[in-house]
Amino acid sequence: MSTTTTTTTIIHKGRILIDLEAVSILKSINKCLLATLSINRRRFVDFFAH
Repeated sequence: MSTTTTTTTIIHKGRILIDLEAVSILKSINKCLLATLSINRRRFVDFFAH
C-alpha cells in the first residue's frame, strides 16, 4: 500500500514540475508574442500616420 502511494506522489510531483515548465514556456512565448504585437502595432500606427 505504501509503495503505491509513494509512486503516485512521485508521479504527481513530476506532473506538477512538468506543468510548471509548460507554464513558464507558455509565459515566455506569450511575452514574445506580446512584444512582436506591440512592435507591429507601432509600425502599423507609423504607417498610417504618414
